[in-house]
Amino acid sequence: MWMELKDKKPPFFAPWTDADEKKLMEMKKKDIKLDDTALGRLINVRKREQEAAFWSSSCKEREFFLKGLKIIHDAAEDLEGK
Repeated sequence: MWMELKDKKPPFFAPWTDADEKKLMEMKKKDIKLDDTALGRLINVRKREQEAAFWSSSCKEREFFLKGLKIIHDAAEDLEGK
């Protein structure tokens, strides 16, 4: 990839203006929750997908999954110092 780009001119970027700075400051004042972002919506979709996969699994698969969750949970508690 570098060989394809090394001889090309860099893209043009407009200089940062006072209007840009003002717009940024206004945006920083907004309280944006994770659920209001594309990432937050994706996380919620994945959670629903995981729940659906869990309930459509066999008993043995659910037991295996729950054992894995217990390991992850215990490791997280250790990291948090609980």
